[in-house]
Amino acid sequence: MNMNRVSDVLNTVWKRIYDNLFQDVKLLLYLMVLIAIYRIAFIVIMEAYWEDTTTWADVWTAFAKGWLLSYQTTGYLAGISFIACTALSLVWEKGARSLRMVIGSVYAILLSVLFVARMPYYAQFKMGFNQLIFNTLRDDTSALTATIHEQYNLVFLVGAAIVLSYIAIVCLVRLLKKKVIPLPDMGSRIGNLSAKVAIIALVYHISVFCGNCGGMSYLDYFNWENAGVTNDQLLNEAILDDGQALYRAYVCQERLEWSSGMNINEEELRAHALALSDGTVADPRTLDECLVKTAAGATRPRHVILIIAESYANWPLEDAYKDLHIGDGMRSIIAQPNTAYVDRMLPNGYCTIAGIMGCLTGFSDVNLYMNYLPQTYKEVYSTSLAPQMQRLGYRPVFFYGGPPSWEAVRDFTLSQGYEKFYGQSDYGNVTGNVWGCDDKHLFAEVLRALEQEESGFYTIMTTSNHSPFSVWLEGEGYPEDVVHKNLTDKQKDDWTLTKSLGHYWYADKYMAEFIKDVQKKFPDTLIMVVGDHADRMNLEATPRLYERYAVPLIVTGKHVTKNLFPKDAAGSHINILPTLIELCAPKGFEYTSVGTSLTKGSNIGYSYGYWITAEEMGYTDRAEEREAIDPTRAVKKSIPWETIEREIVRGRSVSWWRIEKGNTEFGAQ
Repeated sequence: MNMNRVSDVLNTVWKRIYDNLFQDVKLLLYLMVLIAIYRIAFIVIMEAYWEDTTTWADVWTAFAKGWLLSYQTTGYLAGISFIACTALSLVWEKGARSLRMVIGSVYAILLSVLFVARMPYYAQFKMGFNQLIFNTLRDDTSALTATIHEQYNLVFLVGAAIVLSYIAIVCLVRLLKKKVIPLPDMGSRIGNLSAKVAIIALVYHISVFCGNCGGMSYLDYFNWENAGVTNDQLLNEAILDDGQALYRAYVCQERLEWSSGMNINEEELRAHALALSDGTVADPRTLDECLVKTAAGATRPRHVILIIAESYANWPLEDAYKDLHIGDGMRSIIAQPNTAYVDRMLPNGYCTIAGIMGCLTGFSDVNLYMNYLPQTYKEVYSTSLAPQMQRLGYRPVFFYGGPPSWEAVRDFTLSQGYEKFYGQSDYGNVTGNVWGCDDKHLFAEVLRALEQEESGFYTIMTTSNHSPFSVWLEGEGYPEDVVHKNLTDKQKDDWTLTKSLGHYWYADKYMAEFIKDVQKKFPDTLIMVVGDHADRMNLEATPRLYERYAVPLIVTGKHVTKNLFPKDAAGSHINILPTLIELCAPKGFEYTSVGTSLTKGSNIGYSYGYWITAEEMGYTDRAEEREAIDPTRAVKKSIPWETIEREIVRGRSVSWWRIEKGNTEFGAQ
């Protein structure tokens, strides 16, 4: 009697395992089909971003590769459902069926929402979801929502996500309600045992098959890192379903944190810091002493102005794009005999706040948001720009076109030595949008302040060249017809591109007019202009690294000459601070910085993910991949990867340590 009862229990357990396996195999196939539909839709809807040479054969290749990669995504998702529902079914079979409906519905909603969100995300960043999403919650969410609403029609996107989610859930419910094919009775104990062994083997093989992306051995395995098999950026991104893209974002974030210097010891730190020293302190005993440098000497200007220009990419200033006439204002400044120009510059990070932090503190982007770190508000970093300019006799003031609360920028700048901060709310009822006032009003405020200042250091952060692109361009005289006639037929169909180009033109125009006004009224003023980042606006759907990421550095002033910088000068935001001090400090003035002045031989620039030299650009995590900046020339590798990597590791390690652990004291050597 007891044996029969045990046998009945085991049969019930096996039946429920089988029933759950059957249902979750259906769930897996459902998810595969849903992801495939969204993948095809994404590729077709985003056709404007295809390379000109892309064919439907390439599309098929991307679809097939993506289908295989999605086995891994759906395998994990279905596996979660199988484990949870099978466990619950052993005690509550009806509850297990309901749980699967809930889990499947959550998957359907998430995939539908991510599909809708992916298109505007790609349009903005030319990638699927990446590590930039980790900064989203730190941003001004109300302004971000308003931008999405105005630029991408948020109501439509939300509506589309709701409709797609509803349709997906209806299809799922109908599929899961279909009857399970019963577990066959093999007619004998050995036969039934063999069937159960086959079920266990099937579960194992499904797990291996999904884990290896549609293969049965590790030789078949591939992942998001090597899934890009086409020559089209959009198709390579489409290969990654949204689950894979989010996983990529997570892994890249983890790698960035790992590479930020956390795994070095004090001995390695000291070696890195000494390599960044110019020997000013003969026997440095602290990290800060290692970073002390001595100015070569310059004629002191009355005022110093640093303009950090929103989304101000370098490519419109190149001769190849001069017929667009969107960069004519600053091109006229660059042409002046008292202006020097470095076109081999990279931003510090992905976004504006990373650029501000790099310029104001001189620290490399190591994924530490100093504007939210408690230690930032306990001390002024020794490398911070404002107090060092103050030692030179300048009153540091920060002008921002946007709201002071954005990214805690007011609190951050004041904590790092600025005496005064002005934001959007200080400029009165002027035109603008949720991100800030129009640039012409911002520059007008700075001009008024200059007239009242004896000797000031003004840092200006502009905002107009930013979505939702709300400036009334027609009223400002935007030559849309001139710009439009120099676009390709494909580009002419993209009205958002024409509008974004117009806002670059607007930002360029008023920045140049401001500089000319300052030159006329305050000729003894040094002005430096640098873009906060690029990578938000390009003519090409898949631009080369240089066109995509490079920002300009423009310096103009009474004592500036064309040969101010060496021909091979290259840098990033961490070189702004030492360069600026070298251009206005007397000989012998000691200052502290991680980076080297562009006037003193900086020939390697690096950012969160890329490096640049006078001739080439590449990735900070890919030793062998680099592009010639001049597409007509071959890659020379004139600066070996080992040298570039060493420079990156030194700057990142010292920056991370100084922010996170402070001014470490070293023992006697």
